[in-house]
Amino acid sequence: MPRCDTFQGINGMHTPHIFTSKGDSGYCYSGTASTAYRDALCAELKAGSISRDDFLGNLQECLGGLREIFDRVSQVDSDVTDLVARTAYIESLVEIVRIESSVLEEDLVGKLRNIVQHLYDTLHVCAAVTCNKDKLRNPEFVERETHLQMAQACGIVVNSIAMLNCCAQVADSQATAVDTGCDTAVIPAINASLSTHLHAKCAAMLGCLKSETRAVRREHRKAILRAVRHYAEIARKVVELFDPDMVSCFPHRTENCLNMILDAVKSDATECEAMLRRDAKSLMRLSLATEARIALCRNLDQYVRKSEAESTAQPCATVCINALMKTVGCLLRVYREYAASGEGEHSYACSIGRCIRVLRDNVYPRVSSHECGEAIGAHVAHKVYLRLCEVSNELENIMPELLVNPRISSEWYRMALCSLAEMSSAWKSATEAYFHVPEQPEPLPSEPSTSAQALLCASPELDDAQVLAYRPRTPSWDIEPPVKRARSA
Repeated sequence: MPRCDTFQGINGMHTPHIFTSKGDSGYCYSGTASTAYRDALCAELKAGSISRDDFLGNLQECLGGLREIFDRVSQVDSDVTDLVARTAYIESLVEIVRIESSVLEEDLVGKLRNIVQHLYDTLHVCAAVTCNKDKLRNPEFVERETHLQMAQACGIVVNSIAMLNCCAQVADSQATAVDTGCDTAVIPAINASLSTHLHAKCAAMLGCLKSETRAVRREHRKAILRAVRHYAEIARKVVELFDPDMVSCFPHRTENCLNMILDAVKSDATECEAMLRRDAKSLMRLSLATEARIALCRNLDQYVRKSEAESTAQPCATVCINALMKTVGCLLRVYREYAASGEGEHSYACSIGRCIRVLRDNVYPRVSSHECGEAIGAHVAHKVYLRLCEVSNELENIMPELLVNPRISSEWYRMALCSLAEMSSAWKSATEAYFHVPEQPEPLPSEPSTSAQALLCASPELDDAQVLAYRPRTPSWDIEPPVKRARSA
């Protein structure tokens, strides 16, 4: 059977490689679960350099590898047994379409959509099975790398859905026309808010490992953090299905699957969050994660249901907070490109990592306090603005064409700069009264002094003592969405 030359011999037996760096960790997918594999095949199909029959043949190879993964995992996890038969059935549907499409084109798009619906069912079950805290706290389950095999399986299902959607579009662009009324700019916003939510949540949970409580063993806390990080990686893979080219009848299914995974993150993290009640820094990170989740819900409503209405009873964040979350999310996407490629010590990666930490741990607590009605004073207003100037200057020293994987990174970098400029303007407008009088405690230098790359890499946490003490937003100290703030003009 002909194969895509670029990926000759690749099958579903790979498992994701785990990368770690000072500022991030996660999965780097390979084989038929990788984004590169999917994009290469779809590009060849659109260019006409691969026939539909060969394309579907490659898809069958993906599904064959998927079935092998499920078959192997089912030997230690009976919950996966049903997925073996389900995948075999989908393989048979692809084979039927492959045979029939060589003879007639009648209702080809409808048949492809039917297969996509079955794949979404598979994705939902696969994600539900792997996002199971009891399994991920089982040492044997982890030692066998079963969770990595299931992550690979989720990646293959996501790629298969995207590939079938591409095939349907090439077969009949009219029948699969995307919704031209959709604001495609919201897709980067979805990715940015998700990145900020997951990053802030995981960063907060690191405080659990430092907790002195003896009620929960350290190994148990590490198992919880490992589970939450695993769920986060599955969520990052699923969100790839939010694509401008995806036909309008499928985004709601992606949203349902994503929300299920994020609910698992919330459920598992609750146990650790109870240990952080006296950790001001971790509590502020949880607050940022909560606000990012609210922003994500609003972005999903806008994209999936084309709704500008509020998605929940919770208020939306101000322009300043929204811009901060988007800036952090975009920078995280650039940083992850470095971390995943093993270049986490690169000078650009160090600069970006520090900018993320400054915005997360130095700027956000002060802005959040101000928007909750606390008096901050001229010194804090100027301090925040100085921090924003430092971050802006540091980012402007980066040449986007020299970023790792510039085709992807440069666009996220550009959006980060735009959002940062928006935040700086919003903050100065919100605290305008403080900028009409000279600041007494600490005069501002004429130029920010943060250009030394070595300093950026050597200082993982800055101004820890200056992070404002966290004040509970609810009497019970529960981590709830922030209280309603005054909307920015």
